[in-house]
Amino acid sequence: MEFWSRLQQPQLGQLLLGLLLATALLLVMVVVLIVKMSRLQKRWMSLMVGAEGRSIEHLLRDHIGERIRVEGRVEALEQRMDTAESKMRSAMRFSSVVHYDAFRDLGGQQSFSLAFFDEDGNGTVLSSLYGREDCRVYAKQLEAGKPMRTLTKEEQRAIEQAGNTRAAVRVR
Repeated sequence: MEFWSRLQQPQLGQLLLGLLLATALLLVMVVVLIVKMSRLQKRWMSLMVGAEGRSIEHLLRDHIGERIRVEGRVEALEQRMDTAESKMRSAMRFSSVVHYDAFRDLGGQQSFSLAFFDEDGNGTVLSSLYGREDCRVYAKQLEAGKPMRTLTKEEQRAIEQAGNTRAAVRVR
C-alpha cells in the first residue's frame, strides 16, 4: 500500500492510461492472431482433404498399402526372373543346320548335321546321313563347347554357325 500512497494523482492517471493503451494494443494483437489462426486453420483443413473428399491421412495410408503390395509383387517378379534366367542358361538356345550330300552318287543335300547347345556350350550334334538304301543317324555330345568324339567337317560347320548365332545373341 505504501507504493500507491506515494503516487500522486497525475502519475496515477498516466499509469492507468498506459495500462489502458497496453491492454488495447494486446487486444488488437489477439484479434489479429485469431484472424490469422482462422485462415491457417482453413488452409490446413483444405490441405487435409485430398481427392474425392478423403483426408490426406487416408490417402497416405492407401498409398503406403499400395506401395507394400507393389513391393511384394516386384519381389515375386524378381524371384521369377532369377529362376527364368537360371533355367535359360541351360536351355538349348543356339542351333544351326548344315545340309549336304553325304554320298557322291546322291544329290539333293538330304543329309544334315544339326548342332544345338546352351550358354555353357553343352549340347549335341545330330547328323543324319541319307543313302539310297538306308538312313543313318549319329549323335555326338558337346561339353563346354568341346566334342566328345571326332567331328566331320559338316558337324564342325554346324557348331561354328550356331556359335555365330550365340555371339549375335550376346551383342543384343
